[in-house]
Amino acid sequence: MLVLGILIAMGLVVDDGEGGRSKDSGTVAEDPVREQDRDPPTPTRGGAVGDVKITKCAVDPVTEGTAAGLLVTNRSSKTSDYTVDVEFLDRSGKRLGDGIGATRKLAPGQQADVTAQGLVRITEAVTCRVTDVTRYASVT
Repeated sequence: MLVLGILIAMGLVVDDGEGGRSKDSGTVAEDPVREQDRDPPTPTRGGAVGDVKITKCAVDPVTEGTAAGLLVTNRSSKTSDYTVDVEFLDRSGKRLGDGIGATRKLAPGQQADVTAQGLVRITEAVTCRVTDVTRYASVT
């Protein structure tokens, strides 16, 4: 994230028109390194939240583990990797815990079923809320 902040401050990262960020195409490379070898992919945060739908939210009665079923649809124009952050809430909306789910190499328009596993044991009924989605252009 520090590198991304520095690149933004230097004006080397610009909006790619799809809610993400990309390197400024006006920057001239000093060496013949392939573009894919230069920098790690820059994540798109927040704008990709619409790519995720919660399909299930449950607590296992035996293990007391929480899980959110997610349907991820790649609405971008590039094959992408996703990381989805989910909160587990009690009936009053109080945060009880969180979980993370991920999928890789999702082609444009393709869907994937993903499970965000909770990280703490919970003994009561929960609701689920997606708090953040990070979408990266997949590296081949």
